[in-house]
Amino acid sequence: MADFSFKTIAENLLTLEVNTIVKANMMATKMPSNRREAILEISKDYHLALVDLGCREPIIWTSGGVMAFFELRTRAIQGAKAIDDVKHLLSDADRQMYIEKQVILNRIQSQSEQIISMFVSLAKVVDKNFDLQTYRKNMNEKAENLAKAQNTTIEELHKVCDLHDEENFAWNNDLPRSKMQDVEDLGLNTTQVSLVRKIWEIGTEQVVLQTIIHADGDITSRISESLLLKPNPVLFQIHHESVQGAVGFWTNIVETIGKMAANFFQSKILKQ
Repeated sequence: MADFSFKTIAENLLTLEVNTIVKANMMATKMPSNRREAILEISKDYHLALVDLGCREPIIWTSGGVMAFFELRTRAIQGAKAIDDVKHLLSDADRQMYIEKQVILNRIQSQSEQIISMFVSLAKVVDKNFDLQTYRKNMNEKAENLAKAQNTTIEELHKVCDLHDEENFAWNNDLPRSKMQDVEDLGLNTTQVSLVRKIWEIGTEQVVLQTIIHADGDITSRISESLLLKPNPVLFQIHHESVQGAVGFWTNIVETIGKMAANFFQSKILKQ
């Protein structure tokens, strides 16, 4: 177990990423300690972003599991395609605004896919023969049957009742929020927890500056086009100070982990 922990921590420390985000309403809240709640908040954030961007309908799954994120992914793809179809007709100013919206849609798509992959990994721990396409087919049939029972359409079902998958709570999160505290939390590993944390922290906000530093010395810097056209010295200064602070902390962490690993392996050798 210790060998695995050192390996995982070392892999996570190979890259340092610093993002500067412009956020309209700062809530200053921490990510929930309950992983189910955190993933549900990501789903709700994506839902509201898609509503704001005018591409959330039809709404079928509203929780925070595989089916909900598949639906969010699909709506994001549709929204991005709609922008692709019209942006060549827009003025330069409007085109830039729609490109920024498309960036958010692409992020919702890619990060939803990462969360779906995470759920599939959890499902295969429970059932090594798990097949995602078969599962989706079964859930779609469940939605159709429930809609018929409620004498409504699938598109209107969410106005009558919510769709959930409580049978597969061991690996899935398409649950009512009230149930999430009553069942065991999702058994995520260190890498999966880091993934959820990063997605939760960035959300659907605009990343205006990004610096990625690799252990081999490579540095990648990204600047949003809007900031390049209208430079903001305050944002550049904040990002610069954040990178300096992160590098210093990163260096100390690497040194500490290195000493811990050396002491651990030295103690194992002495015991032999």
